[in-house]
Amino acid sequence: MNQRIRLLAEQADWRFADRATGHFSEYDKKLEKFAELIIRECLDFCRHEPNDDPYDSYDIGYDSATQNIRKAIQVHFGVEE
Repeated sequence: MNQRIRLLAEQADWRFADRATGHFSEYDKKLEKFAELIIRECLDFCRHEPNDDPYDSYDIGYDSATQNIRKAIQVHFGVEE
């Protein structure tokens, strides 16, 4: 499980199957999948959707910014595209 996701789960008072060994139960794996799906929704939300106007400097800047945000989220949570 990604360390950041694990820390957030622990802050939510999630009890893992076996803290001593670090082994995860099937339920823990489902929690991780749930967190990953939420992160992917956020990544999709940050995707630039060009409108019908000509692709201009605003679109280029916006597209660049959204790509940077998406990459930062991926790195922070350890989620691959």
